[in-house]
Amino acid sequence: MESGRILESPACQRLMRKTMKLLEERIVTGISLLLTFCRFDGDTELGEMGLGNLLMLLSLRALSEGDELLMAVISQFCPDLAPLDSCHLAAWIKEDFNIPQELLARAARQALSLSNNPAIHLPPSLLTHILQPSVSQTIHSA
Repeated sequence: MESGRILESPACQRLMRKTMKLLEERIVTGISLLLTFCRFDGDTELGEMGLGNLLMLLSLRALSEGDELLMAVISQFCPDLAPLDSCHLAAWIKEDFNIPQELLARAARQALSLSNNPAIHLPPSLLTHILQPSVSQTIHSA
């Protein structure tokens, strides 16, 4: 059966609407929370963000909340988005945001638990530049 016909079915349309609404809520909630940690005006910062910036922030939020569904969606972008490999995004987060250590520690623990999951690709710069100190602390405190 062709995909167009499947997507046109009423049941599939309802499923797609509910899925999109769920993802929209998680994305908006995640970005809204992390913008509260911005050292500058969050609205200004949001207007200057690119896709890589948003994905990096959403990754932190999804990991810290254990939201594997959102992390799986985000990870679909990660292999093809070169800026996520850049240490500049990590520097931007460190300089422009005052993210609580507790949130970073939760994200680090979740990143460790997902590291063997082949379906989820974590942004390399997130792991090496932002979560690395928290990962080290998590390993040493275990």
